[in-house]
Amino acid sequence: MISGKSGRIELYLRHKLEVYEKSLNRKRKNMAQEKVLRPRSCELQTEVDSNRQNERQIRELEQEYSQYEQEIQNLNREIERLENASEEEIAELKSEISSLKNKLYQTKKDVRDKEKYISSLEARLVESEEQVKKLRCQIKTISSWKNSPERGNSLNLYNSDDNMATIIELANAIDSFVDNQSTTRAIIADQVKRATRQIRRKETTLQQNLILNMAGIPHPYFDCDDSIPDFLAQLRLDLQNRGIDPNDNVGDPPTGRDNAIGHLRTCMRGRTLKWFDNEITTKQNWELTNLLDNTGQANLVAVNGRTALQIGANALNEAVGQPGNAIVKLRAVEDAWNEDWRIAGGRPTNDPVNAPNANAGNTVVVAGIRFGQAVWWLKTHFPTIEEELQDLTPEELRRKFLDALPLPWLEKAEDIELRQITKHKRDRISDPLISNRASWQIYKSSPVSTSQQQGISLEDMQKAIQNALA
Repeated sequence: MISGKSGRIELYLRHKLEVYEKSLNRKRKNMAQEKVLRPRSCELQTEVDSNRQNERQIRELEQEYSQYEQEIQNLNREIERLENASEEEIAELKSEISSLKNKLYQTKKDVRDKEKYISSLEARLVESEEQVKKLRCQIKTISSWKNSPERGNSLNLYNSDDNMATIIELANAIDSFVDNQSTTRAIIADQVKRATRQIRRKETTLQQNLILNMAGIPHPYFDCDDSIPDFLAQLRLDLQNRGIDPNDNVGDPPTGRDNAIGHLRTCMRGRTLKWFDNEITTKQNWELTNLLDNTGQANLVAVNGRTALQIGANALNEAVGQPGNAIVKLRAVEDAWNEDWRIAGGRPTNDPVNAPNANAGNTVVVAGIRFGQAVWWLKTHFPTIEEELQDLTPEELRRKFLDALPLPWLEKAEDIELRQITKHKRDRISDPLISNRASWQIYKSSPVSTSQQQGISLEDMQKAIQNALA
């Protein structure tokens, strides 16, 4: 299109030049004819004027010709640029078409999966409708057993399922309607609608639980005899399944970090829950015991960029001679599951917040306890049973076992050692190891009598061992 336009412009210029040349030729012929008729002076003057006019027109034509040549050059450059650009656009279009094909394939696959899921939901909906019919039959049966109407949303004392309260309320309302003709249908309609809303809520909860458990990941729990790495691996899968990001600290609370640390506490059981509350839940901030507040930096991100020489005497213990990126590691280097606060000496605390540039000569304390800090503290400071048993001597294990024996066993024991322990238990002395002398008298090694061995079964011994380790 552009090359055609430049050709037309060139033809136009050539045509115009030819017109001017013909005009000049005609004027020359006229001048030749006028030479015979006019005097010589008039011929010269006329020729001069004509030449001046022709020169002016030729200059104008030359200027126009130069402008058209420049325009043609510009148009040629534009044509070359567009030709090159078209190749790039073609490549981009091909890439976009390929991406759209992939998206179309994925969309079709998602549609097929959703159709299967919708089919399964429809099947469960049919089952739910059948359950509703059965419940209505049960309501009619229950209402026939009633002798007098009961108003209100009271619970059945003989029914352990509290969720049956709404069904009983509906049955009572039906009885009231049958026995009392003045009862309006609006009350019954309200009761029925309330029951159907309850059924719909249960169905929604069922669907949510079903979707949550589709991956087959059970809720993780952690007790003192569990493996910490195995528990954290299960917890990580569970948080991913629930859509909770421990690194998320953006937006209004509760953030992903808040939900993650709250979910971590719900996984604790027994002694671990007590330890978690004592060590983390009851603490407000995070202290860096190996870093003083004279760094001159406003936050830990700035401390991360300091060299070992710049930190200098503000580093204590393991942090001495370490650069800032070894003492405080940023999120880009360590995620919430792999944080390491050993060099910084991190620990939970209730001390007030103390910025790295407070210049008070105290250790740095940052606000709050993150999920990653709680995980690191659990991995490095929670004493599992295996670790405790490794630290105990055989004599300490024997004392721990004997002190955990139930009092009825000890009262029937013939062994003098067990009778001494019984006395301490009956006197409510919480720790019989009051002194080294008492410890020696109570737990001194002595053979257990044959009658005592016969009176304690293997199952009882296992229970005693579990109580001792708890």
